Amino acid sequence: MLKLKLYTVSVNMLTQINNTVSMNDWTQLNLALSV
Repeated sequence: MLKLKLYTVSVNMLTQINNTVSMNDWTQLNLALSV
């Protein structure tokens, strides 16, 4: 349950970040997070 809650918080944060950065920056951020 805790892991799911943390995941939800992370997604919400990423969604907010996505709204404030350009698509290119978002792609780079995704690549960084996927490593």
